[in-house]
Amino acid sequence: MTIFQRWLHKSGMMNQIRGRQRPQVPRFKQAPDYTGKLDQTLAYLADSVGESDDYMVRITEVNGRSTACAFVSTVCDPTKVEETMRAINSHQFPKRAPKKLVQYLIEHVLVGSDALFMQNLFEIREALCAGWLVILVDGTTPAIVIGAQKIEHRSPEQPFIESSSRGSQVSFVENIDVNIGLVRVGLTTDSLVVKKSKVGYRSRRNVAVLYMKDVANSVVVETVSRRIEALHLDMITDSAAIEQPISGHAWSLFPVTRATQRIDNVCREINQGKVAIVVDGDPTVLLVPATVQDFFQTQED
Repeated sequence: MTIFQRWLHKSGMMNQIRGRQRPQVPRFKQAPDYTGKLDQTLAYLADSVGESDDYMVRITEVNGRSTACAFVSTVCDPTKVEETMRAINSHQFPKRAPKKLVQYLIEHVLVGSDALFMQNLFEIREALCAGWLVILVDGTTPAIVIGAQKIEHRSPEQPFIESSSRGSQVSFVENIDVNIGLVRVGLTTDSLVVKKSKVGYRSRRNVAVLYMKDVANSVVVETVSRRIEALHLDMITDSAAIEQPISGHAWSLFPVTRATQRIDNVCREINQGKVAIVVDGDPTVLLVPATVQDFFQTQED
């Protein structure tokens, strides 16, 4: 028993901690599916996302059916919302209603939009909080989800942790898609594989695993992917939150993971068979497995 735990026992706070009710984190399989009943679905969303003041719902009509456009104004691009509403209201729908109205919307009305179909209401809630625009047409399924995120990120700058007089002078940023794009620019090959997954129960964050399919050890790739999927965390703020849980060697003299901000380091190590882990919101990339030599080399070497 640690000193901190002894202090908790003496103060009586340990019993309070044990008796505290665990937070009810929603699970994917427990959420119902969208059945096409617009009023019930809006009531379901109002009880969860709707408690926030930035949750917005705009009502319109699609071929005589009531339609709701739901979004979170602080993370959703208002220009994209207005374009979508304008496209729906200005379209001349055929007199004979299409058999698959949702499919007709994507193919003839929302042309060029980054649109997806979603059925599970947990996924719809998650998309709303991530800045997607959700379109619900009464009496039809599934729901339409349009990518309308208002993403603010800084431009790539010079790395301040691993500064060097040689090599690239551009570092990663906090956006995962930008970081993956920077790696793809350095590794213009179809051997580069990107596998994304979401980690965290309460705040689900994108985590990407990058590797060369014809160079990386398949056992290492499978082990890293399995350990990331097995993480049981409420939320992830940065790559440091997953660095120790996936290492599996708490008492190792040298770390088994290596953190870097340099794009050229990541490209070089991936090309040599290592696996890169990119976490959304963190400009630091993890490289596994790390060797002793990695911690004694610099870019000039």
